[in-house]
Amino acid sequence: MPKMTGAQVMADMLKGYGISHIFMVPAVLRRTMVELELRTEIKRLHVHSEKTAAYMADGYARATGRPGVCMAQVIGALNLAAGLRDAHLAHSPVIAMTGGRDPSTKFRGVYQEVDDVPAFEPVTKFNATVDNVERFPDMVRQAFRVATSGTPGPVHLQFRGNEGQVDAEEADMEVLCEDMFSRVPPFRPEPAKEQVKSALSYLESADRPVIVAGGGVRASGAANELITLAERLNIPIATSLNGKDVISGFHPLSVGVVGTYSRESANQIVNEADLVFVNTCSIRDKAEETVRKRLQLYNSIKKTTNPKMVVGVLGCMAERLKEKFLEEEKLVDIVVGPDAYRDLPNLIKQVEDGRKAVNVFLSREETYADISPVRLSGNGVTAFVSITRGCDNMCTFCVVPYTRGRERSRDPKSIINECAKLVSEGYKEVTLVGQNVDSYLW
Repeated sequence: MPKMTGAQVMADMLKGYGISHIFMVPAVLRRTMVELELRTEIKRLHVHSEKTAAYMADGYARATGRPGVCMAQVIGALNLAAGLRDAHLAHSPVIAMTGGRDPSTKFRGVYQEVDDVPAFEPVTKFNATVDNVERFPDMVRQAFRVATSGTPGPVHLQFRGNEGQVDAEEADMEVLCEDMFSRVPPFRPEPAKEQVKSALSYLESADRPVIVAGGGVRASGAANELITLAERLNIPIATSLNGKDVISGFHPLSVGVVGTYSRESANQIVNEADLVFVNTCSIRDKAEETVRKRLQLYNSIKKTTNPKMVVGVLGCMAERLKEKFLEEEKLVDIVVGPDAYRDLPNLIKQVEDGRKAVNVFLSREETYADISPVRLSGNGVTAFVSITRGCDNMCTFCVVPYTRGRERSRDPKSIINECAKLVSEGYKEVTLVGQNVDSYLW
């Protein structure tokens, strides 16, 4: 393993992940800036302010589909955090890098030196410090993984030293970039064919179908397919702010943006929809608040202007808050747990027959093994294969056994087949993932 400085590792990794521009306010990671000049063609833009750097990185990420990188020294770190609000709310993959306090100067009243890390918590998915140069390879790799996978969003790495001087130190390190995490999305699940057919049948039979397209359509490059579907079924398309560019405003089926910053026609047509599902996963307080507000909005529309609207909630949050949503707050007609997605057609039929519909049964068999992810990159380094669901540990601080069920393992043949396919596609490392992978049992 070669001896390299942190700056050399950083320059090579940013190049490996396809970064073409960096937006920064100096002085930060000075040695890295030198290595970027010597080893790459990456352009370093010295911008007007730290918030400007965050905004430009956000714009870069949305325009290219690749993570945007912004940097600031410790004195401007709080300004950089303030600029990440839009990126956080828009689920934009931005990687913020800042200088941080040095252990030798902590608590000595050094000029404008405070603990900035807490300020990044509300606006990032991952917020960490890099205090040893040996951690450059894995922490930068983790930053790209988190920023692009799942629901994309900003991450923050704080490097030791007010300007991140830790990058000048040396260690035995190896540069390893995971190409699949250089863009959004790195992979995505493919639905079973029967589920697609079932969804199409409901679209065809709906009295007033409407498609609300968000940033996921843009990130997946699915705009053409969306428009083709809408044109064949003559379904109007409304968009979120993040999905605004997936259909031309001059297209006859475009009705505009829904929500607060919206066009009246878009809100009107969505309010007249006869079936609305809110899909959930996260069980954090902020996520619960957001979902509850959205359900309250649809419930209000149902009571005042559209009594035929059917409102449902799906996923882990649905399982956890089923009684509140259905009985206490009376916000929904359908509650569907994370193991009951295949039962959706039957549940909708129950509501059509005048009954509330609930299926939060946590299966001991359901692994969704027949639903394989579609990975957009065929020449990546690392891939992930799900082998278990649920957990039996019943830890006092954890809700997983109660929202995702007890442990069950996926058929080993399907795991081996998926891994063999990945190897044939050029992947070098396969990570087996699950809620509790040490308990795999077949």
